[in-house]
Amino acid sequence: MEVNLYGEGRRDGEEVVILGESKSRMYEREVREFAQNISALKSIKKETIKLMFGFYIHPSASEEASKHNIILVASYQR
Repeated sequence: MEVNLYGEGRRDGEEVVILGESKSRMYEREVREFAQNISALKSIKKETIKLMFGFYIHPSASEEASKHNIILVASYQR
């Protein structure tokens, strides 16, 4: 399994793992694939924060991300 971003930290005193993916353009398909890949990682027992970064986020990607609790970040957001 390959992810573009991996990090470990603490949130509210609990250990968390951050997993991220970077795409230039995000559509529903890319978000769904990322969610499937992350769900296949059964060895992570800590809370997982999932995020995707891109230059363009299609509305279908936003809808799919909300279903899987994935945070989307676009380059044009501040």
